[in-house]
Amino acid sequence: MATGSDDQQVDARERVVAEAALRIAARDGLDAVSIRTVAAEAGYSLGMVQRLFATKDDLVRRAMAMVAERLGSRVARLNPQRSPRTALRRLGVILLAMDDAERADALVWMTFSARAAFRPDLAAQLREHYAPAQYSVRLLLDIAKERGELVNGVRTDLAATALLALIDGLTVHLLIGLVDFAAAKRVLYRTIDAYFTKAGAP
Repeated sequence: MATGSDDQQVDARERVVAEAALRIAARDGLDAVSIRTVAAEAGYSLGMVQRLFATKDDLVRRAMAMVAERLGSRVARLNPQRSPRTALRRLGVILLAMDDAERADALVWMTFSARAAFRPDLAAQLREHYAPAQYSVRLLLDIAKERGELVNGVRTDLAATALLALIDGLTVHLLIGLVDFAAAKRVLYRTIDAYFTKAGAP
């Protein structure tokens, strides 16, 4: 009979294995991720990894969920009540690949997105992972609109979609070296500021 302690041990091992998968994916691409390569990276036996994850897809889904968890924890620290514009700017920076750890997560996210374009099951999971960011951006815009801080005529649903699409595009440009972080942040800030009146200044 499994105990709570057993479940915790399994979860801890799954996280170690998923982290190993993320390192491989960020370093060598998602195609390099396999049960065998991940076992070697994690320092576990092949049988141990196979007991935790029956297939590569199971492993990749768990790894992607961990990326989403990390992103969600960073987003959750925002304070939307002080200044929606400032919070939107900070949220945008969080979603961009700023440091090495975030860059690694962004590489995996984009690789997963490309794979999901051909796999409806993975696309469904990816949409679930996008939901917290979509909710947060829309919430900040709605708060700003209620306070009279948005320019007239702004639809917060469309603005939220546009901002997230912009952030995804800027992330790709950052990853391939088309822009640097300072330039990406300037584009992000100017786009956000265009939705706000002067009354909504940070």
